[in-house]
Amino acid sequence: PLTRAFEAADGAWREFNLLQVSRALCVYDPAGDRLFALGGSRQEDWALPLAGPHTWHALPAQAPRAYINARWSTLESSQARVYFLAMGQSDRIEIHTLDPATGTVAAITATGESPWQPAAPPVFDPVNQRILVYGGGITDPYLTDPHVWALDLLPTPTWSQWAPSGTPPPPMLAQAFSFAILDPARRRIVFTTSLYDGPGPLSMWALTLDGTPQWLRFATNGLPSGQSQSPNPVTYDAAGDRLWTIGSQCEPYDLSLDTFQWSQEPAGGPIPSPRLDAGAVIDPLRHRLLVCGGVTPSGDDTHSDTWALALDGTPTWANLVPEATRPPIRGGAGDGHDTSRGRLVVFGGSDELGGLRNDTWALDLSADPAWSPVATQGAPPPSRYWHASAWDPKRDQLVVYGGYDGDPYHPWGDLWALSFTGGTPTWSPIAPAGPAPPARMLSQLVYDSARDRFLLLFGYDGFHELGDVWELRLSPTPAWRPLAPGGVPPSARAAEMCAYDHARDRVLVFGGGTSDMSTVGYLNDVWALRFGSGDGTWQQQSTTPGPTGRNLGLLRLDGAHGRLLLFGGYGVSHVEGNVTEIEYLNDAWTLDLAGTPTWRSLSPSGFQPAGRDRANGAYDVLHDRLVLTCGGISGSNDVWTLELGGLPTATLIDLASREVAADHVRLMWAGATPRQAVTLYRREPEAAWRSLGTRIADGAGYVTLEDHDVKPGATLEYRLGVTTDGVETFFGATRVQIPRWELALSARAAGGSVSFAVELPSAEPATLALFDIAGRRVWNTAVGHLGAGPHQVTADATLPPAIYFARLSQGQSQRHARIALIR
Repeated sequence: PLTRAFEAADGAWREFNLLQVSRALCVYDPAGDRLFALGGSRQEDWALPLAGPHTWHALPAQAPRAYINARWSTLESSQARVYFLAMGQSDRIEIHTLDPATGTVAAITATGESPWQPAAPPVFDPVNQRILVYGGGITDPYLTDPHVWALDLLPTPTWSQWAPSGTPPPPMLAQAFSFAILDPARRRIVFTTSLYDGPGPLSMWALTLDGTPQWLRFATNGLPSGQSQSPNPVTYDAAGDRLWTIGSQCEPYDLSLDTFQWSQEPAGGPIPSPRLDAGAVIDPLRHRLLVCGGVTPSGDDTHSDTWALALDGTPTWANLVPEATRPPIRGGAGDGHDTSRGRLVVFGGSDELGGLRNDTWALDLSADPAWSPVATQGAPPPSRYWHASAWDPKRDQLVVYGGYDGDPYHPWGDLWALSFTGGTPTWSPIAPAGPAPPARMLSQLVYDSARDRFLLLFGYDGFHELGDVWELRLSPTPAWRPLAPGGVPPSARAAEMCAYDHARDRVLVFGGGTSDMSTVGYLNDVWALRFGSGDGTWQQQSTTPGPTGRNLGLLRLDGAHGRLLLFGGYGVSHVEGNVTEIEYLNDAWTLDLAGTPTWRSLSPSGFQPAGRDRANGAYDVLHDRLVLTCGGISGSNDVWTLELGGLPTATLIDLASREVAADHVRLMWAGATPRQAVTLYRREPEAAWRSLGTRIADGAGYVTLEDHDVKPGATLEYRLGVTTDGVETFFGATRVQIPRWELALSARAAGGSVSFAVELPSAEPATLALFDIAGRRVWNTAVGHLGAGPHQVTADATLPPAIYFARLSQGQSQRHARIALIR
């Protein structure tokens, strides 16, 4: 899976499984044979090796941070340098550069007056070493009189305004924010938007680059979809001398640069799901269109997959990086930490457009967290968000109360349980006896494990913040009871954060909000509802200075280290004089609960999650980390962990990592007692378990197995057995699918010779061939007789120093490699 990890004294943020991105600038990197996805919605830079394995890797972070996307950037391929637009002084643009290999961002210092922000992407002209932009008059921010501007890079960067001959396009072209593409064969810029300009057919425009620049107008049929321009980027195919793009349904279109006629091309293979604002670029080595990410047409999710459309013969799609399984984006969902199964159960929430959900998902909290939908039976609760929820470990169920149903004055006041006992998880309403609490949203439900009861605290009834506390008991008969704690209570509030501190038998309350729109409405006080006798006693906690006032943050108890963990929320970010900034926060804090509660601000290393409120999460004691998911102004479905350090003594042994190849399996389990003896077992599905012998856990409690007695294509299951007082208990069961050998090729040049690492799936006829840069075959050999598996092959030919391309063919499949032979 795609991950990023960092180490620091205050922990390390780590993101799992997804490269969800839209509007990224996609670039082919010929030096490394990689696909770059730069900037876009994530404003991060990533690389995907195209020779495999197809796993995204983070590139160095931009320094300083820049805003790069497909519509405002261009590439100088010979230097692997990106030029992009940035806003300078007086709302005029500047051109900045990015070196993707180092993350270095720099501004180009230029003479002359630069334009207002243009209406089309910049275009780099490699012949004349200049950047051209279209749109943005000298004093015309509304683009009713667009101009053409050039930034000549040599000898010194200088801006100038062009005055092309010919009939210019209508201002509508500038207002359409058209894609602009360099046509290197004809030395012109092609604007890919189709418009009606008076009577007659649709038109497209091009601007010549050599001599006196001239506007050219061409009749076109327009995109078959009827749109004036593509919802996804347009890219130039040098081998086919045409432009390619995809429509919102991922249907391929190409444009002839001789006739300016668009054609929809039928495509084979599995079709990518619909999307807008994807990244797209041509892979010239394999002659295919690469597409990554994009948003769904409804706008409620961002894709994480990567596709390739082969352009030779009938265009055919192939999935390079599959879409990760994940819930639709959401915020304000309820959750419960199912510790017996090591997962977080999430219910409901709202989407980016304010729609309400009532689906259920589970986030597995193993070493690599993964989502799966929860199939339930029984009528589920009506859709909602801002509901209260908690896990009921005694009855193995998620309990949900109240929430927002779209009517701000009449929140829900119902109670539900999703039971996981007896097979398929089942929803059922609960109707407790006794007086019920006022219906509410933005409240908190916590489980008091010492008394087997739930506590409902505070909230908002549609008109006022509440300051009450209710007890909910589910045994022997469900019943509500209002509590009357002693002491001075906290002020009424909603959207507070709560946790039950079982070691000290109390509920801790932090922050929350009131209807006061000033900073007073964002609270940062800490309270304890202490139990022992009666209905408990309120006591405000004296703490060291800590987080700013906020609501809807993620607060979880780390009982192993006696502290609270806090992330984000919505509240005060900065106060300067009479100016207070309120925003979505992404700071992290701990509150040490021993003695005088002490706040400490954490500074975890690496990339951080976006600021958010309404998030879901859990403290994962097995891996000593805070798990964060969902939440934010528009909702999300990303998964982050804040890795906090040493592994505490575990109550379960869990699979920490696995490596599965055609010739071996390597598994590692975590959570055993250091130096503990465990028994390893293996079986084929439904067969009897067979002991693989005994292993000793290392000093950190890890157990490692390397199994080389495997066959490609087999399915195997593994588990650990721990014997205590003569009774053996089993942990960490996992199933693996041994992959079959695949067609694979890599090449290495050394000492004037070329050698190849070849992997064949079968003994069918196969050919390995070497071509020079002009496409002439200079060497080939048959390799199918070598049989399935990995092999080493050396080219028995004397070759002059040059760039070569290798091709391995077997049946309808091919693999390629690039070699630079130097003597």
